[in-house]
Amino acid sequence: MIYFISDTHFFYMPSSRKNVFDDYQDMHNYLINKWNEKISKEDDVYIVGDFSNDRGYLKTAELLKLLNGNKYLIKGNNDKFLNNNKFDRNLFKFIKDYYILDIKNYSSIIKKIVLFHYPILEWEGYYNNTMLIHGHWHKDKKYHNLAFNIACDIHNFSPLSINEILKMVLNE
Repeated sequence: MIYFISDTHFFYMPSSRKNVFDDYQDMHNYLINKWNEKISKEDDVYIVGDFSNDRGYLKTAELLKLLNGNKYLIKGNNDKFLNNNKFDRNLFKFIKDYYILDIKNYSSIIKKIVLFHYPILEWEGYYNNTMLIHGHWHKDKKYHNLAFNIACDIHNFSPLSINEILKMVLNE
């Protein structure tokens, strides 16, 4: 199965989460449990930016080893651990700024998904039923029927499957 999540912000607690969690260790435990409840070791997980605010690399590397699934990273503005040359990039299947995912096996209507951390007004395939999955906004702001905000704050800090997202977007 394919899953998506963004804006986990490990090793940093955004102010909006301070009334939800006692501290960032409490937040980490909750996020890790939600992740591993849904995702098996064989699943693919597309992280659409802002995975970890860790400026070092060891804590993020150790954390990644605790999380199930094959992890693919679309870079966000706070993924500071990537700036450290000692970080093992092989912990991700790939690290990209932007990615187009073929999903024709999952939907007869939407054939592709553009993955980009930031919400944008137009994307490749925009006029041909290509969907955008983005993060960055920690609150749901609907601005286009084929743009979906996967920021974990909106979805009870849990990854969503491709089927869950398609059901919401297509209102099936």
